Amino acid sequence: MSDFTSKLELARQKLSLKRLMEGRGRGPQNGNWASFKCPYCAGSAGVFAAQHGDRFKCFQVSCKSQTSDGRAAWDEIGFLAFELG
Repeated sequence: MSDFTSKLELARQKLSLKRLMEGRGRGPQNGNWASFKCPYCAGSAGVFAAQHGDRFKCFQVSCKSQTSDGRAAWDEIGFLAFELG
């Protein structure tokens, strides 16, 4: 495992995608991370477990997050990049 990968995994343990989203007011209002109203388009979204941590995905094709595509989903870095422009 590279030094960068090790540091990234440590950062994910300290500040997960769910905590980042909650901290920026983007977490689910219903408390259900598997299915909630997307904070960007009000379509159907969710956070799901992947091989290297959680991923955010909105299923609405017109969502500005552009995560509806089959393989598109955000990790912590993708979320912060979108949020911070």
